[in-house]
Amino acid sequence: MDSYIYHKSIRFSVLLYSLLLPMAPTTAFSEEEKPFENKAERGTWLNSGAANTTEKETAGEFAQNIQQVSNILTSSPSQLTDQAKSYALGKINDAISTETHQWLSRYGTARINFSLDRKGKWDNSAVDLLLPLYDNKTDWLFFTQLGYRHQDSRHTLNLGLGGRYFTPNWMYGLNTFFDNDMTGKNKRVGVGGEAWTDYVRLSANTYWRVTEWHQSIKSQDYEERPSNGFDLNSEFYLPAYPNLGGKLAYEQYYGDNVALFNRDTTQKNPSLARIGLNYTPIPLVTMGVDYKYGSGGKSETLFQANLNYRFGTPFSVQLSPSSVASLRTLAGSRYDLVERNNNIVLEYRKKPEFNITLPNPVKGFSGQTLQTNATVISEKPVKPVNWQVDPQFLKNKGVITPRGNQLDVVLPKYNTEADAINDYTLTASADSGDGRQKSAQMKITVEPFVVKDKSIKQSTEGPLVANGQSAYELAASITHGNPNNKPLQDQTLSNVRWYLKPENKNATLAWDKSGKTNDQGQLTATLTSTTPLDKNTQIFLAMDGMRDAKIGGGDGIIDFDNNIKFDEKIYQQPAGPLKGNGEDSYTFKIKVVNAQNEPFRKQDIPGFKWKIKDNKDAKDQVKLVAPENSMTDEEGYLVATLTSHYGFDDIIVEAEIPSSTGDPITLSSTPVKFEAIPQPAGILLKSAVTPGFKKEFPASEQERPHNVHDKLEVYLTRKLPGQTMASPLTTDAAGSSEHLQFSVDNKRNAHVDEKTGKVTFPLATWGWSGSKNTPDHKATVTVNITDNTTEAKTIYTYQFNPKHYFYNPNITLKEVPLYKGDDTDNLNVFKTCDTLNSSSQGSPYPAGMEGNSKAFNDATSLYLNSLVNEFGSADPEGAFGIFNKAVHKSENIVVNASPTQTLNDYSRYYLLFVYQANAIKQTDLDDGQDDKPPYLPQMGDISGYLLCLKNQIPGNTKGIL
Repeated sequence: MDSYIYHKSIRFSVLLYSLLLPMAPTTAFSEEEKPFENKAERGTWLNSGAANTTEKETAGEFAQNIQQVSNILTSSPSQLTDQAKSYALGKINDAISTETHQWLSRYGTARINFSLDRKGKWDNSAVDLLLPLYDNKTDWLFFTQLGYRHQDSRHTLNLGLGGRYFTPNWMYGLNTFFDNDMTGKNKRVGVGGEAWTDYVRLSANTYWRVTEWHQSIKSQDYEERPSNGFDLNSEFYLPAYPNLGGKLAYEQYYGDNVALFNRDTTQKNPSLARIGLNYTPIPLVTMGVDYKYGSGGKSETLFQANLNYRFGTPFSVQLSPSSVASLRTLAGSRYDLVERNNNIVLEYRKKPEFNITLPNPVKGFSGQTLQTNATVISEKPVKPVNWQVDPQFLKNKGVITPRGNQLDVVLPKYNTEADAINDYTLTASADSGDGRQKSAQMKITVEPFVVKDKSIKQSTEGPLVANGQSAYELAASITHGNPNNKPLQDQTLSNVRWYLKPENKNATLAWDKSGKTNDQGQLTATLTSTTPLDKNTQIFLAMDGMRDAKIGGGDGIIDFDNNIKFDEKIYQQPAGPLKGNGEDSYTFKIKVVNAQNEPFRKQDIPGFKWKIKDNKDAKDQVKLVAPENSMTDEEGYLVATLTSHYGFDDIIVEAEIPSSTGDPITLSSTPVKFEAIPQPAGILLKSAVTPGFKKEFPASEQERPHNVHDKLEVYLTRKLPGQTMASPLTTDAAGSSEHLQFSVDNKRNAHVDEKTGKVTFPLATWGWSGSKNTPDHKATVTVNITDNTTEAKTIYTYQFNPKHYFYNPNITLKEVPLYKGDDTDNLNVFKTCDTLNSSSQGSPYPAGMEGNSKAFNDATSLYLNSLVNEFGSADPEGAFGIFNKAVHKSENIVVNASPTQTLNDYSRYYLLFVYQANAIKQTDLDDGQDDKPPYLPQMGDISGYLLCLKNQIPGNTKGIL
């Protein structure tokens, strides 16, 4: 009876629960429901608001529940218990999924699959959410997709970013994902692309691992890592019958043991093709079958039945067959999730057993530093590796330095003795900690050094001079063991030494005592000598770890020559003569050869020197330039150059070299000549009648016009380096160290005393050439100076431009009006030679010296005032204006020449007074005619003079000057 009552109470409870539970979600979620709105811009009902459940739908649910109750009441007690559990779990899962979907659908597209099994475990569950980041509702959509899944006891997170571009007919998208298996610690990244249109969806994805091999959570004997791969997906629907659709997919992954189908089935580089067919009678339900066929004949058939509940969409719409078509359009799939494999496909490998290994046998050379590693394979930590080596290894100065599983090894010295042992055994032992031990051995062989290549080269072609500098360059490429091995680059070798057999104390072998090879693996040395070597001389190389090796020599191959002589003569160019300007030079060449007339190329010739024959200490005047080390050129010539700043006659250059007989060998060149370059001289003016008067003019004032007189004495001057004042060039001044020779090119206008160097200007021949007066009075005076000690020659010149003028006090001064003609408006016009007219001339008072005997004979007259003017004129142009003793205004004299004439174009001159315009005093001399100005204004103070050439004054036709 109790049992009956107990079973009845259970059945009643189940009946009551079945009637009330469907109402619970409705009540719980009623506050979140929203009225359905048709969104025209999206072109689909998928994102519409929620609608209230109709009464018909509610009635249907009650009818369905009553049917379920009737089935329950006819069940046995055990069946009733299982049915109750399954029914309750289903309702709980549906409630959780519905509530979560509805919450997530507020922000984007959500897909949730929560599965609570009978053991209360959340396994094979997944949550995916697509959230728009930017959406302009037309062509651009940027989004993030988040996912979580629990499968095969692994918690996996998916994080993705993507973008979609919409055209009227197509959508193109790109996305990237990061997948993280938090349980198994596997990570990978993926990159994918999408191309959708109405009724067609295409996508491709690639997967790349980030995590490498590590312990698998499924088996302690295995390691796992993500497998690289890709997939291609396509979905097709029939526009005429959108309820029916198909799927084609291909997947490929890479690895030796990839679990593509399941954990227990692994394959190498597996792939699979998937063909699927699905049927959607109403949007709420999709049924389908997928057939997968993989490499290796693996296949699988999957039957699927999915409940596609879209939250926020009226239930009536989800039950309507006519709503299926909108699911297949581009507008209706704008926010659909990315199609990809969110579960990480893994690759596995079996872990090796506990073991220890060493590398293959090694060979090396003495002192070489090596590193070796012991590879220990163990599931658990092991004790440090124990290293051991043969005792003879350490005895021969080998060194081992343990560093855990790594060992630093310095190889011992190679033993060159007969039957010596140079092979050693290295042992590494490992202890697992649980009593298991493993050991490994490695053979170490020390090989001797070997000369791989060797060379002996001369520092230059041809015979080598025994000068201690010309050298043989020695090189030996060093390797070890087999000569075919690579050279030992930048390696330091012990006790490297080079030596000769037989020895020679005058020969020198030089090498780097550190014993380090160069970047080509060579040891190098140089051999020089100051005397010839024995013809059997041989060169050897020795070092630790190698038997002495012969590098070369014997049969006279190594030798130095000290039999030096000249070949023929000294060659010189150019023929000359050259200017003594310090730049033009003679070049002298002489070839140096041995007894076989072979030239010594690019070598220093000991004891050779260039010199000037009979040189009387002329090193400051002439320079013979040659290399200090007497190095021959590529043809065996010694070269010198000769330059001079002075003139020289018959310079002879000599080449001298020591000989084995004791007397030097000397060759002389053909005499060469330098011509002195004329240099400008200054002048010093003195007066024979006026003691104490003198005036100096620098060398820069050549051809300056000077007012000269036969009482005038002129001397050439020079200013030597280091002097502050120029000194006159006279025999007395020069002294006995120099010989001076004077000359003049125009003796008619100037005369020079060849002994004293005094220059005078004689009246007897002044300006005359036969019976004709010549206006060109220029004359050049030259002095040739020869150094009595060095025979160096210099030349100084001065070009005179003499003028003869004087002040004639015997003629009345002529006053000149300041206006031209009768124009009273031009009273203040300053007169020039070109503005004068013939009426202004009158009888000119100045006269030229020529034709006036008193000008040269009366030393006490005023005629010599023209000489005084030379010392008093302040005219910066060096003009020769007349000096007026009474007025002393020579600085105001104006020399005015026409553009077509010069001061040399003269025979007579006018000297006219010039008055200051502001000193003019008008005088009214009315002659009864109103049309004429006053005849002559009163003059003010004299302000200067106007000197005019005869032909400059307009209207001058009298020619009576």
